[in-house]
Amino acid sequence: MFLFFARQCAIVFGCFLSISSVVGQPLAPGDLVVVGYNFKDPDEFSILPLVNLQPGTQFFITDCGWNANTSAFRPGEGLITYTVPSGGIMAGQQIHYPNDPGFITQGVSGFFGLSLAGDQLLIFQGSFLSPQFLFGLTDYNGGWLSTSFSPTNQSSHLPPGLTEGQNALALDEFLQAQFECAFPFSNRQEFLSRLTNPSQWIKVADRVVLPIMGCGFDVLAENSLEWNYKIENDEQLLLFVSSQTPAKEISWWYYTPESAVALVCKQLDANSFECKLPERSSDFVLIRPCRTEEYHCERYKRIDRQHETGIFWSVSGGGNLTINIPETYTVIDAVLYSADGNLVWKDKEMTSGHKNIQGLKPGFYILTVELAQHMYRIPISLTE
Repeated sequence: MFLFFARQCAIVFGCFLSISSVVGQPLAPGDLVVVGYNFKDPDEFSILPLVNLQPGTQFFITDCGWNANTSAFRPGEGLITYTVPSGGIMAGQQIHYPNDPGFITQGVSGFFGLSLAGDQLLIFQGSFLSPQFLFGLTDYNGGWLSTSFSPTNQSSHLPPGLTEGQNALALDEFLQAQFECAFPFSNRQEFLSRLTNPSQWIKVADRVVLPIMGCGFDVLAENSLEWNYKIENDEQLLLFVSSQTPAKEISWWYYTPESAVALVCKQLDANSFECKLPERSSDFVLIRPCRTEEYHCERYKRIDRQHETGIFWSVSGGGNLTINIPETYTVIDAVLYSADGNLVWKDKEMTSGHKNIQGLKPGFYILTVELAQHMYRIPISLTE
């Protein structure tokens, strides 16, 4: 009798895995991404949609590795089903596992559980037996496996339809990490390029606080809004919208390293705005549209000169950057990356907490400081 029921359960479960199909709207690779996770118990991760999600839409997340040699998942771990709740989810609104409603977790001849020895998060629609992949993240030592090796509980081949650096990310035993969201991005492609670059992720020793707070992800809701600008007489800013203006009211926000303020603008016609710049136009860093009816535009992550750790940075003319690190810190490594992930400066085993870097171009940078127990990634902006 037990064997009969076990066989029936296996048949039912197998049927579920094979007949599940796209429910709700079909999604494309890169429409959903992982922006943060904790592999240390309790398991956590945050998914960010880059498109508006309709109510009832389903997708799946698994920690089962993909086997390219058999064109199938390696069983033995778990499957999570997520259903978008009534009301839908806007682009840029994080979906947090396990706290948000809509998640159902089950085993696949095993259970869902992220390993401190490395693991993967694969997002897909379709079914477990016939997946249509949307995003992939591996945090296994060495990244995505070569097809000459078979996946284990902690590893995976790169799933079909995904491209590393576009909609798939390979980290190297970060275990607890989040995407560095302080840098501005102008469109979906630039955002995905940053997100899938390992140098744009923050590695922490303990836990990442999820969902990520203080980020400007809501600007992704405006990814259909193409626009450019022109500054006249250092006072007036002309904004030209080249795609259809969204029906809801838009405000324009001006960002400097210290603050975010709403611009005073008047709409000249359906496709252009005229705004008055703040007095300190030399601090011009970033301008973004925001839907004032639904979002708190001022909640973009600030790029402060005084980091919470006590690490301080300042800039002077000619692209000079000065970094001061408290003498109580034992620095293993200090590295400066440009916003696109290129190495700009490095100092191994700093003997002095005071460093001066010269000849930098205006733009955004990330200072990575590795200490004995922690790694800090600090956003820095250099203006003219």
